[in-house]
Amino acid sequence: MASDIWAGGDAYEAYVGRWSRVVAAEFVRGLAGERWLDVGCGTGALSAAVSDGWVVGADRSEAFVRRNPRRTVVSDGIALPFRNGTFDVVISGLALNFMPDPVQGVREMARVADGVVAAYVWDYAEGMQLMRHFWDAVDDPGQDEAARFPICHPDALAEAWRAAGLEDVTTGRIEIPTVFADFDDYWRPFLGGAGAAPGYLLSLPPEKQTELRERVRSGLPEGEIRLTARAWTVRGRKKV
Repeated sequence: MASDIWAGGDAYEAYVGRWSRVVAAEFVRGLAGERWLDVGCGTGALSAAVSDGWVVGADRSEAFVRRNPRRTVVSDGIALPFRNGTFDVVISGLALNFMPDPVQGVREMARVADGVVAAYVWDYAEGMQLMRHFWDAVDDPGQDEAARFPICHPDALAEAWRAAGLEDVTTGRIEIPTVFADFDDYWRPFLGGAGAAPGYLLSLPPEKQTELRERVRSGLPEGEIRLTARAWTVRGRKKV
């Protein structure tokens, strides 16, 4: 299995960071608190959407942390360096599925929370179309993020939240347009190496990269490419 690459903040922004920012703005509506923790904060898409309160970001990638303008710490999401009940709101965007143990990650988020725990992940199986076209053209189905990340489904998210002792658990979806001027505009972010699909692409020899590129191209229209991106959301509250 190809290793996911998380070293390039600019490359990640071009790939999915820009789309995450749109989802993040919708996701934080209805959340309120003075002390926030953004787990797997990346380059700061979700942190930036929080307009009120004090926000700390935690991410295992030093490159992403350096690019994030908020206060950040380098930390794995399954072992957060904070005391129990430190934050009013604990949030996570597009990171839970990349933790080595997502369920433990939810427990850690619940441990450091004193209120709401919420997250969103891409719908890799169907709704994240820019990735779906890529993985549908890959010969090895074991690389597909839909197969690798079973946590990215409403039922699995709700189960993990309840297993962490959270109550009033709800799930939802956010869908946004992702528009590309042409195929080159669509394909260029895959060359940056940041993320699962770009990391897999760069693991291939040049001739295989070209073959995959042409297979993906054949499944997309000429000229402007209009796709959509869907994220699954989940929220729960710590028991008092």
